[in-house]
Amino acid sequence: MSLRFGSSFPLPILSIAAALLVTACAGDRGERNRHHAGQAGGADLYSHAMKLKRSGNCEAAERPLARLAAQGGGFEIAQYHLGDCMAHRSADMAGPERELLMTQGLHWLELAAGSGEPKAQARLVEFYIGDHMGAPAPVQSATWYLIFQDNPKRTFIEIVEVDPGPKDALFRLATEEDWKKAQANANAWSKVIQEVKVPDAGFPPDQTKKKPRGKGDGKGRGKGGGHGGGGMGSGLNHR
Repeated sequence: MSLRFGSSFPLPILSIAAALLVTACAGDRGERNRHHAGQAGGADLYSHAMKLKRSGNCEAAERPLARLAAQGGGFEIAQYHLGDCMAHRSADMAGPERELLMTQGLHWLELAAGSGEPKAQARLVEFYIGDHMGAPAPVQSATWYLIFQDNPKRTFIEIVEVDPGPKDALFRLATEEDWKKAQANANAWSKVIQEVKVPDAGFPPDQTKKKPRGKGDGKGRGKGGGHGGGGMGSGLNHR
């Protein structure tokens, strides 16, 4: 969008408009700077996790990814990678262990997808048309496919596409009735804005955080950080 100022705008009005624009930008920068507190540490953690994932060590990558994903809004890409890792690992398991890890992975994928992360949306298309749930679920797969296709973010930083194999399977298995249901679901869908909080240290502490030993405290161990909600609004822009 371009703005054109002609002679019809008196100089005082232009000056006031410029001042308001500068003030708004400064306020926005201040908010971003506040959210960027500790972001360097978060970026380092994310970089470390991605190195582990790319090397095929998803299990080790899940711990740092979980610390980032737990922060909510702005960390959808970490949520996607965490869910993707868990979904991949669950495929090699059996029984209750497989079901638990798959359910956890699906939770993170749907959380990220629901907040507009295109990679998570594309992954859900693939997930639901596969046999992860025991049998393909074409309506769920088609629903996320339609949502994904309407997502402008899928071409913002890089072009994100659904893998050809699962896409072909979807168009082969989904019936006309399935697509009608999926379209109704997609029309009713709306993006979820996750809660945003700024942790003091930039990201949640480790699961086990020791506290100073006090009188009568034989263990000297405090409560773990856990996977609480909230996160930095600036988030991670890494892909």
